[in-house]
Amino acid sequence: MYKIKSAKTLNHTHNKHMKKPVKFKIITPKNYKRKPLAYFTEWLQALESGRFRQTTGVLAEYLSSKKLGYCCLGVLCRVQGTLNKQGNQWNDGYHKHSAIGSLSSDNPSFKDLGETGAFPPGVEVHVYDVDSNEILHHCSNLIDCNDDGELNFKEIAKVIRRIWKKGPKPKTKKK
Repeated sequence: MYKIKSAKTLNHTHNKHMKKPVKFKIITPKNYKRKPLAYFTEWLQALESGRFRQTTGVLAEYLSSKKLGYCCLGVLCRVQGTLNKQGNQWNDGYHKHSAIGSLSSDNPSFKDLGETGAFPPGVEVHVYDVDSNEILHHCSNLIDCNDDGELNFKEIAKVIRRIWKKGPKPKTKKK
């Protein structure tokens, strides 16, 4: 049995490929307890700061000649100090190949998030059209929320805050 814990109606204003306002519900199992997550506070502060432009499909990319855009996991890599440019692509500092838009198994947050920012078992985010109340997306990870669910960084921070809590910070070893 799943219990709706949060429903927010928020409008997108900053991201050109996010076309219409949406609302979302975070669905968790009954008696769900938030899981510890390394870099929790720093990541939330960065997502909510307004300093990062949002993009989809990659950890980071140039949106113009001097402006970088990030997906939510790219912001995490930036907070960790692991975001790495390899040729024209950005990765999490652990991938040996280019064109990567996810976390590698060597990333310090991989054990908590997997490569896609996976939600714990039984947790989902449903994204709805504001006008019709029709479900647009079922998100099972943060990449879904960022790319398909069209949530902005402040909305993604609300998702993270509801699902996880502050955990110990692992030592970052860049390979």
